[in-house]
Amino acid sequence: MKKSLMRKPLIKKSAVEKPLVRKLLEIAQLFSMFTIALILMGSPVGSLHAEQVSPAVSSTAAAVNINTATSVELAEALNGIGAKKAQAIVEYRNQHGPYTDANQLLNVKGIGEATLSKNSEAIVLK
Repeated sequence: MKKSLMRKPLIKKSAVEKPLVRKLLEIAQLFSMFTIALILMGSPVGSLHAEQVSPAVSSTAAAVNINTATSVELAEALNGIGAKKAQAIVEYRNQHGPYTDANQLLNVKGIGEATLSKNSEAIVLK
């Protein structure tokens, strides 16, 4: 080859730079392997089912007495019931007296047939 076609290194590596470059490459390689290991140790997102991703959406809820439970207990035990709806359940109970039928929850703003049906097994009246 002609000398004019050969590339010259932009920076000459001194004896000190070579070990440093090797060490940096080793660190980068270790970091890559560590990152891959962390990814592999995590649960495979593609194979998760809805109940594994969000237990609050699962079909099994803890039994709760809607006549004695606090708003916090209601929100924790019932699916699709957050803090505001749970507070509305308690307020309705305070204004109208104890629930005599679970279907009375339909009178609470924000609670519909779907919410009632998915929690029907968890709702207790005493």
